[in-house]
Amino acid sequence: MIGINMKTMSENLLKVLSLLLVMIALAATMNACGKSDDPDPDPGPEPGLSQEELLNQKVNTFTVESMKKLYVWNKEIPSTVDSKSTEDPKTLFEKICRRYNVNQDNWIDRWSSLKNNAEDTRASMDDVDVEKGFGYGLSFYIDEQNHIFAVVMYVTPDSPAAQAGLVRGDIIHKMNGNYMTTNNYTDLYYGTSFKVSTVYFQLIPGTNNYAAVETGKEYTLQAVSKSFDPFVAQKVITRGTKKIGYLCYTRFVDINSKTNNQLTAGAQERKQRMISVFQNFKNQGITDLILDLRYNPGGYAETSRYLSSILAPSSVLNGKTVFLKELWNEEFTKTLSEDERTQYFEKNVAVNLNLNNVYMLTTGSTASASEATLIGLMPYMNVHQIGETTHGKYCGAISVSPEYYYHDLLNQPKTDIQEIKDWEIEMMIFRFANNNGYTDFVNGIEPDHKIAETRNYWLKPLGDENDPLVAEALNLISGIATKSVPQTTTIPGFERLSGPESVSGGMIKQKHEFSTGTDYK
Repeated sequence: MIGINMKTMSENLLKVLSLLLVMIALAATMNACGKSDDPDPDPGPEPGLSQEELLNQKVNTFTVESMKKLYVWNKEIPSTVDSKSTEDPKTLFEKICRRYNVNQDNWIDRWSSLKNNAEDTRASMDDVDVEKGFGYGLSFYIDEQNHIFAVVMYVTPDSPAAQAGLVRGDIIHKMNGNYMTTNNYTDLYYGTSFKVSTVYFQLIPGTNNYAAVETGKEYTLQAVSKSFDPFVAQKVITRGTKKIGYLCYTRFVDINSKTNNQLTAGAQERKQRMISVFQNFKNQGITDLILDLRYNPGGYAETSRYLSSILAPSSVLNGKTVFLKELWNEEFTKTLSEDERTQYFEKNVAVNLNLNNVYMLTTGSTASASEATLIGLMPYMNVHQIGETTHGKYCGAISVSPEYYYHDLLNQPKTDIQEIKDWEIEMMIFRFANNNGYTDFVNGIEPDHKIAETRNYWLKPLGDENDPLVAEALNLISGIATKSVPQTTTIPGFERLSGPESVSGGMIKQKHEFSTGTDYK
């Protein structure tokens, strides 16, 4: 799924939603016994339930009620799901979301999630783009002995990984002197401190298999909390009369969080960083751009819209050209105006490259806002996709807590949600489509030019002209490329694993764009 942070939605949405929900609440009250003056009567605990069951019931009531109103697939919630259930909340949540669509041969929703932030050490911080980590992106493999290998795909400048000396292409195989397994390899993202050692792979003579050879190098990593710079590599390449910009962008960070209608300091800094990167390209007179989204799992919709407006032909920056359309559930489709369900290109973007061609590098980790950027630009310019098929996330999300749902949306102050205040749903609230109606790419977006991301683990530095994907883009720009044949992405004896951080969740929509003045998500 994919999350999308597009244009600021009208305050009318709040009024419409509030009116709709008040009417629902009023009707429910009238159909009840009608003898209580309490607008939110509490029937009290059911007899015979344990404290754990009572807590589960409160979480499940919140989950089912909020999803029946906000969830994009609310009409497909199974009738057997009971809001008064006392079963484990995450088990009930799976019944709502993880349903297989036989016709499409795919899960209906792979991305919505329910978590208890009080228990989840990975919970986001006050600034959603501040994360605790090491500043690298990894690709994981497992061998026949169940040992895990992590290939470093990129390293963020001025990060613990960079300071330790790790570079793209390094292969981590041990942590604190021990082989990594499926039980501990996620510590590479969520741990606090450790030492790692690396190997390289060597072909075993007379076979098609590779052996891991230790390098003897060890690196000490200490996690920090910071907003990592998503612009991890940029350069200008000259080919004849062409000046070609290359940019590796790893996350659509928040550039639109507001307090009292003013951008927060963090959002201002991140927005200015984006503007300065593209202003530098414009100052150097680039004629084409290679946008490397291979490791970008998405992020904020507003950021996708703004970045796309920087790249697009200037003719679309008129305030009325459609970037993406939002496809909400039936109730919201009726109550929201077409404008409120449409994302337009930014009219007053700070810098515009006015490109006719953009060359996007993709893999299976390219998701959400990255895919929105890809399809949103397609109707207006030549978007050349190079690499591997994308993840296939076509949904927009917000994070819904009990306080946000009951207090902010329903305007129903409740006194019984304190026990569940740390629970939160990242909920898919709409699908998105480009101006041509392209949506529901459940199996990902297939590239025009298919080239495997990793070839026998040998990775060139980001932006290197001999990187197979960059080389294909340069050939296309020079007019000499042909559609390439995919090459194997694995080595015999090793299997690719999904990363632990990657693309769960969806393209994020700021709450203030949805209905309130709250900041992000």
